[in-house]
Amino acid sequence: MLFLAVAYVSTVRATVPDPAEAPIKQFLAQDDAQPAYRAVRRLEAVSGSRTGWMEAITEYSRSTGFRYEVTGEGGSALIRSRVLRALLEGEQDVIARNETARSSLDPSNYRFTPNGIDRDGLANVLLSPATAGSRNETRRVPGG
Repeated sequence: MLFLAVAYVSTVRATVPDPAEAPIKQFLAQDDAQPAYRAVRRLEAVSGSRTGWMEAITEYSRSTGFRYEVTGEGGSALIRSRVLRALLEGEQDVIARNETARSSLDPSNYRFTPNGIDRDGLANVLLSPATAGSRNETRRVPGG
């Protein structure tokens, strides 16, 4: 008599939490009210063979709104003006019109994917639109 034994083994995968997950959770747990801030941003964009970067000091307060000052830039003038500067100007406009809820950094608008901690100890977080509809929204970039 021959017995056939079949074993079903479910695959168990150990997942190590990404160290950037805790800062994401802490960020998302904050109050929705926009706090006043002053920050340095580095923006980078690539389109085909063109690349550009821009560093800016950005500030927000309820009394003054959103302001920015470009402190450094390089690469393609086209990328800098039509993409990076347009991004800052668009943010300034959205805040001035009080339309920030549509683009606020929260899970209803974006998926947050932890991507490790860099050598400076900063959490790297990849953002992508939360819904297919937001991917298909058309935004005209000034001058484009």
